[in-house]
Amino acid sequence: MDSKPSESSYELRLQAAERFAQGDASAVIAKDLRVSVRSVQRWRHVWEGAVHVLWARRGRRRCRG
Repeated sequence: MDSKPSESSYELRLQAAERFAQGDASAVIAKDLRVSVRSVQRWRHVWEGAVHVLWARRGRRRCRG
């Protein structure tokens, strides 16, 4: 399953991240973006970790202030 030649993998990951935030399923995202479900699952795992880190940092800042 190849993506369109004009779309970089970065752009695909950005589109996937928007869909993660909307709560879309990995299989649906993979089909729409024409990539493997496993790729979307890996991207989701990274995205969820990043969101967790951002929330943790935000919480620490509030405690200081």
